[in-house]
Amino acid sequence: MSNLKKTRIIRASAYLWGLFCFFLLLKPNLKSTIDLPQWLIILPIDKIVHFALWFIWISLYELSKPSVFIKPLYFYFWIVLSIPFSEWLQYYLNWGRTADFYDILADLIGLTTGFIISRQIRKYLKK
Repeated sequence: MSNLKKTRIIRASAYLWGLFCFFLLLKPNLKSTIDLPQWLIILPIDKIVHFALWFIWISLYELSKPSVFIKPLYFYFWIVLSIPFSEWLQYYLNWGRTADFYDILADLIGLTTGFIISRQIRKYLKK
């Protein structure tokens, strides 16, 4: 399989992952209370999920770029705007989801970490 084809497959999966992220972040919460085991209540599972969603999304996108590809700043601009927008929608759509500043923080940390790690992986793979 050629590099261009691999790049397109990874890029398409990055866009599909982005749609999946928004589905998960905006889907209605049908059950307002969930009985979790005691050890899970200690961990901030919600923040870990937010971190992981955005980490995977930006990592897929960054790893899909060919080495000569110019950074599409509009994509990064759209992602950075979509983080508070998704929380705003959670707050105003009132589907049983809650907006939280710490969710935005977890999203931004996941985005930044994914960006840095995927850049380091790309540098390592170029050698």
